[in-house]
Amino acid sequence: MGSCFCVKGDAEDKAIIGNSEEFKCEGNAFFREGKYEDAIAKYSKAIKINSSVSVYFSNRGLCYYKLKKYSNSFDDGYAAYKLDKENFKGIFLCIKSKVAQSLNFSSESLNQLNESIVFFQYLETLPVSVLTNSLTEYIKNLKTKILELKPIIEKNHRKNIMENYYKPILPKNIYEKVNKFMVKSSKPMESLMCPLTLEFFDNPVVISSGNTYENKMIENLIQLNKLQDPLNRKSFSQTAIYYNKSVKSAIQWYTHNYPEIASMSDNKDLDF
Repeated sequence: MGSCFCVKGDAEDKAIIGNSEEFKCEGNAFFREGKYEDAIAKYSKAIKINSSVSVYFSNRGLCYYKLKKYSNSFDDGYAAYKLDKENFKGIFLCIKSKVAQSLNFSSESLNQLNESIVFFQYLETLPVSVLTNSLTEYIKNLKTKILELKPIIEKNHRKNIMENYYKPILPKNIYEKVNKFMVKSSKPMESLMCPLTLEFFDNPVVISSGNTYENKMIENLIQLNKLQDPLNRKSFSQTAIYYNKSVKSAIQWYTHNYPEIASMSDNKDLDF
C-alpha cells in the first residue's frame, strides 16, 4: 500500500507541475502577442499552482513592467531573485523597475531640466521680429548647455539609486557588474533604441522625414492614417520606408560585446 501511495503522490506532483507549465506556456503566447494583461492572468495561475518556480515571477514581472506598473514588476523581480539567486533577469527587473520609478518627472532636478527644454523650444518658435540676433544666439547657447547637463544629472541620479537601493542587498560581484552598466552614460544605448518604444530596435526602419523607428510603430501610424513623424512632425511617405541596416548592425555588435546590456532588453527577457 505504501508503494502505491508513493506512486499516486508522484503522479499528482507531475500533474501539478504539468498544469503550471501549461499556464506558463499560455502566458508566453499572450506575451508574444502583446496581450500583457492576459499573460499576467496565466502566469498568476501558474504561480497559484506552484509558487516555487522563479521564472513564473520574472515573466509576470516583465508583463507588469511593459504596462508601466513598476511597483508590481519590482515585487515580482525580487520574488524571482529570492527563489533563485541565479535568476539575473529577476535582479535586472528589480533595477529597471526602480530606475523607471525614480527617473520620472517627479524628480525635481529632471523636472526643472525638462521644463527648461520645453521653454527654449517655445522661444525658438517666436517670430524673428521679436528676437535680435544676439538674443537668438544666447537662447541657442543656453539650450545647448541644458541639453548637455541633462544626461549628467540622469547619470548621477542612476548612480544614487544604485548605491541607495542595491549596494546594501546585492552580493559585491553582482553589484559591481550591474553598476558598471547602469551608471554609464546612456547615449550609446539611446541611439540603438526606438524613441517611441524605448526598447532596442528589432526591425529598425528610416522614414522619409529622417528619423528611425521600430517598423511596427510606423505600421501603426499608417493604419491610423497619421503620416507625421512623431518627433519632428514632418510628413512622411508610406512608400519611402527603408530598412536601417546600419542601426541593426550596430545593435548586433553592441549586444554581442555587452551581453549584460542585451539581457536587460525587454524584447528578449521571457524564459520559455
